[in-house]
Amino acid sequence: MKVYNLLGLLVFSMGQLEEISGLFRIDFKVLRGNDKRDISFDERQHVSKRDSTEMELRNRQTFYLANIKVGSNNDEMGVLIDTGSSDLWVMANNLKCEISSPTTSPTSTSSSTSSGSTTSTEFEADILDAHNEKRALHGVKSLEWNDSLALYAAEYANSSFSCENVALIHSGGPYGENLAAGYLGGYDPVDVWYDEIELYNFGNPGFNETTGHFTQVVWKSTSQVGCARVICDNEWGQYTICEYSNTRGNIIGINSQTGRSFFSENVLEPTSN
Repeated sequence: MKVYNLLGLLVFSMGQLEEISGLFRIDFKVLRGNDKRDISFDERQHVSKRDSTEMELRNRQTFYLANIKVGSNNDEMGVLIDTGSSDLWVMANNLKCEISSPTTSPTSTSSSTSSGSTTSTEFEADILDAHNEKRALHGVKSLEWNDSLALYAAEYANSSFSCENVALIHSGGPYGENLAAGYLGGYDPVDVWYDEIELYNFGNPGFNETTGHFTQVVWKSTSQVGCARVICDNEWGQYTICEYSNTRGNIIGINSQTGRSFFSENVLEPTSN
């Protein structure tokens, strides 16, 4: 499935990217970083192009393939780029991929609930649990489900999102908002939003476009969430939108000092793993 997150449809600006068609499963044992150190991995981890921080990798995603030059000898290496984050990549060496073709008739479908949300009861429960599991790691209170927020999310998703021409565009509404496409179910979208913690600097708190999804998920003073999804009958699989309120996250403030205080008070370091 194609995997895009909200910010950054292209991960690298170096060279032309070649799209790999269809779905494929990645099975690997060792990846070699450009610092020439061997790093052992299991099938649910990958590396960052900034460092060798271990992070989670889904087994079924679509990536982009590019060639980069590394080291003093400008050795060329193939790289698989995870478009779900703006700063993550996976070395192509030692990867075994199985390719299958996606379906060819993209359509948008949804199921309805009494609140009008395009989510199922299972999806609602899973995405709420996923948020609260991440928030518990930071010692902040669990979110409560809000049907009005879910209805707002559903109405915006149904009116603005197209499975044929995927674009992640904010609603511009009064709530905090996270978007994702290509991640299935309730847990995977939250996982990829939370993965941005690896790029967040707790020593210099503040808003950054590369970490805005993470900071919204764990924002201490946010108390309510409502989400919806659109199921696509093509390689995208699922579009997810979550709205946050009372209060919304990522409050920047009237100046940088005020903004830092908002983030230091609401984006707390993990208290447990």
